[in-house]
Amino acid sequence: MSTSIVIAEGQTVTRQAVRLLVERAGYRVLAEAADGMSAVQRMLQHRPDIVVIGLQMRRLSGLEAIRRIHRELPRTRIVVLSALDSAHSMSLCAQAGATAFVSKQGELSELISALDAVRRGRSWFPAMVEGSASSEAAQLDALSARERLVLSYLVKGERLRHIAAELALSESTVSTYKRRLLEKLNAASVVELAEIVRRSEADAPPAASPAPVRAVLDALPFHATIRDPAGRVLFLNRYGREALGERAQRLTNTDFVEHAALLGIPTDQASELEYVFADAVRSGKAYRREITLDGMNGIVAALHWGAPLNDGNRRDAMLCGSINVTDQEEAFVALREQLAQAELSARQKDGLIQHCLQTLAPEIGRLGALIAQAPSARAVAEAGAAVDALRASLNRLALLARVHDDTASSTLERCTPAALVRSAIDQAGLRHAQAKIALEIATPHSAARTAWLDRQAFDDLLGLLLDAALGNTRDMRAVRLELKTSARSRGLLDLQLVIDAVTSAAHRTTRRRKRDAWLMPACQKIAHRIGASLDHVDNGPRCRFTLKTQMQRTQDRLYKEPR
Repeated sequence: MSTSIVIAEGQTVTRQAVRLLVERAGYRVLAEAADGMSAVQRMLQHRPDIVVIGLQMRRLSGLEAIRRIHRELPRTRIVVLSALDSAHSMSLCAQAGATAFVSKQGELSELISALDAVRRGRSWFPAMVEGSASSEAAQLDALSARERLVLSYLVKGERLRHIAAELALSESTVSTYKRRLLEKLNAASVVELAEIVRRSEADAPPAASPAPVRAVLDALPFHATIRDPAGRVLFLNRYGREALGERAQRLTNTDFVEHAALLGIPTDQASELEYVFADAVRSGKAYRREITLDGMNGIVAALHWGAPLNDGNRRDAMLCGSINVTDQEEAFVALREQLAQAELSARQKDGLIQHCLQTLAPEIGRLGALIAQAPSARAVAEAGAAVDALRASLNRLALLARVHDDTASSTLERCTPAALVRSAIDQAGLRHAQAKIALEIATPHSAARTAWLDRQAFDDLLGLLLDAALGNTRDMRAVRLELKTSARSRGLLDLQLVIDAVTSAAHRTTRRRKRDAWLMPACQKIAHRIGASLDHVDNGPRCRFTLKTQMQRTQDRLYKEPR
């Protein structure tokens, strides 16, 4: 099992960078915490081998959290990661129970060395600064952790009520801490307390310098830059340098348009980013924009973002980054494709309803008129024809209902494909009296070959294909079918059916045949259901359908197709 870790750090970017760094080194991160109180709770919940913790956190200071963790979980090793790397801070951490101390002022990779050391049972502390402390510094060192935390809030100008809410204390308790601080530091007011703290930190290195920020950016697994207020690149992280290669050397001091040219971003998108960046600099707010690159290797989508990188109260730089979101973009495309297919299916079903209304209404009207007439041989014949037309329409409705029934199960029957084709031709001849339909079997000896197939679906598909080939116009046309079956190993039978329809020369026109919008989609759906492939070519006077499928052969014995 890999060594388990909990990360407690107030800065989100640093916390994520630490997670990426330790996971690459083989450590297993169980949880993260953004404040001291949550850090203690996560530790008690997960009980990891090591905790990586910062000192400057809300609700509960890092030092107090270290004391509580060490008291409750004495076997857990504590590694401190902080920019407050004075000898005094290191000493307090060691006294509280920390096993190691890593400064943010140096390389972030030093954290892995410290983790490896404590995992082997060793401690890790840099050489502490020697020298005697001043009187005020000694007084500050003598303060308890809670007193130092209250002091940090007071010198920032926070009200007692706010401090009490942040530290989960009563307002009277915070007032007592304030009184003790004034006494211990010989100060008459909070202003004097702030001055004492300022003098004690005058010789300390700044808490936030470019080095830790750049170390964090180098650990990020995406393109990140630091830009000045004009948008010029001041720093490119390691991921960006490796991705751009030699081009990275030309990136320094480039603006958005020049940078975009190196990355292949369209000029219009670069100009938009430049405008949004300038607006974010003026307002001091973060921004985000989605961009796309349409190149030879396809479409690449990225999320570009930026946020102020503050140094005190002065806005002097912007932190920017680009994250590849192509996978999410492709997921959007797939979802939109599914939506379009669903809308198309709905339109086809609406067309089916309209077709039924237009087909049945005239026949029903004609049948009613015939029935109202006096009985005669002619009226009876016409009524019979109307009934036949209605029956054909109802059969078509039942067929299309089966096509669109996604819950229908496939039932295999022992059938002769050649016999099914002949039957479909006979039925089509009744529906299209002027058509000439001929069948040619490429391998006559296999005409009686039987196979297991979904008889109902195969019948429906053949009928629809013949209707599609014959069309809705009254032109005289000839249809030729060629059926070929071939036995294959492992008990399989290949079937290929080619349907060629040609308008006769006397009635030939350049216009395409009229077909219902739902007809070909219905054919494709049935073909997919029975595991067949269907190709369709239509060049006007002539159209061609090619159906291919593979079925399971039956045993060679005399078999009579049921009627």
